[in-house]
Amino acid sequence: MRTSTSRSEPPPVTRTGRLGWWLPAAAVVAGCVLWYWHSRPAPVVDVTPRHPEVVDLRVGSFRGVHIGETTTRVARTLGQPDRWGDFPAPTHASDDAIPPSGPGEAISLDYADLAVDTKNGRVVWIVTTSPRAQTDRGVGVGDSLAIARRAYPHLTCAAHDSGSDEPWGPPFCYAHMHAGVNLELIGDPILTVIVHGTRPAAR
Repeated sequence: MRTSTSRSEPPPVTRTGRLGWWLPAAAVVAGCVLWYWHSRPAPVVDVTPRHPEVVDLRVGSFRGVHIGETTTRVARTLGQPDRWGDFPAPTHASDDAIPPSGPGEAISLDYADLAVDTKNGRVVWIVTTSPRAQTDRGVGVGDSLAIARRAYPHLTCAAHDSGSDEPWGPPFCYAHMHAGVNLELIGDPILTVIVHGTRPAAR
């Protein structure tokens, strides 16, 4: 006589059972994404204007103004400034974009995105925050500092206010180009491009 055998049915798969493996896997993936997001290197940003205004580091000039020329000639080239001051600060510049030091005992012609410092009636510093400003090696306002380090390997950087007990603020970088011409950059991304003939004095 054939006897019937009963088969045991598999337990029903519940919604919780389906999600049991998925939730830990999703947590691992999310953790990896967050780790990568925070540990990834800063992007190299190159903001190249179509028609740049060149900061010429061969002769130390910008917008037709040259290191060593007279205050009268600057005003003739650029027009009357928005203000006359004693420190190079473009009138539309943020606090972070203003140099932490200057030539000292100078008279500054301040325009919206440009400041020209004169000492004894001659240009000694040119400071610009214009997004169209760019050196002849392609380093300009808006670029990441990595672009500048690549173009000028001898660039030396410190905190914006490195003279204080606890340095703070955006990077402030310096490079000697040749006799009578130096380059300084503020920020990452770059906020300010400075060309001057002498190293800065204390503010």
